[in-house]
Amino acid sequence: FSRDVDTVDNAIPLIIRDFLITACIILFTLIVILVQSPIFGAVLIPIVVVFMIIQNYYVRTSRQLKRIESIARSPIYVHFSESVTGAAVIRAYGATERFMLESERRVDRNQVYYFASQAAIR
Repeated sequence: FSRDVDTVDNAIPLIIRDFLITACIILFTLIVILVQSPIFGAVLIPIVVVFMIIQNYYVRTSRQLKRIESIARSPIYVHFSESVTGAAVIRAYGATERFMLESERRVDRNQVYYFASQAAIR
């Protein structure tokens, strides 16, 4: 509980301050550009509309990719937990190679979704 209070007390004010500073810089920059070149206002509206469409698509796609990557990560943890719990039995039956290959296969499958998520961020 104390970590949440620490976040509220220390991190959030800094984030809000940075947001407000960045928003003011952007606003003043746009005002200066519009004063110097009023025709930019006609171009600015379509640019903002296109940006909002792309942003909306990106947010939905990114959220789904993160969800899928999280779902694909779960079997890795389950397999690792089961392997650690049954390590003595796995060694007794000489199945260590099979369990290592299975673990690598699950990690490889997860990396496909992780790569897609990182590519979307780029």
